[in-house]
Amino acid sequence: GGRPVADVTRDYLGERQPTQRFVEMGAVAAMVVFLCGPAANDITGASLPIDGGWSAA
Repeated sequence: GGRPVADVTRDYLGERQPTQRFVEMGAVAAMVVFLCGPAANDITGASLPIDGGWSAA
């Protein structure tokens, strides 16, 4: 269709992503900061996906 590959890829994946948006780097960074802090002392051996619901869909 003459559209750039990046645009088509973004639209294709965006339609299938439950939140209709991609996860921002800031969200990943915030999770890292949280996990490195004292509030996460009791979190061990857990999988915490930061994928906007992709793995649950």
